[in-house]
Amino acid sequence: MIVLPEIGMRCFVGRFAGTAIGLASTLGMLGAFIGSPLGNSTADIRLGAPFAVWGAMTGITLVAMTIVYRGKNVMSPEPK
Repeated sequence: MIVLPEIGMRCFVGRFAGTAIGLASTLGMLGAFIGSPLGNSTADIRLGAPFAVWGAMTGITLVAMTIVYRGKNVMSPEPK
């Protein structure tokens, strides 16, 4: 299930929903495109280094998601 966070004004949510999904998809694909070569290039240093790089990328993503969703309860309906 895809849950889109509310931007703040109801009239803009539908208008920018496609843009938000496109931006999220683009950034995800950019991370997949850069992550593999970046991690694999560290294999010459040590065999476990790529996993450390990918783990760091995952950690950065989780911190960013926490900052974005802090204080927002996207699953509950908006009070009327």
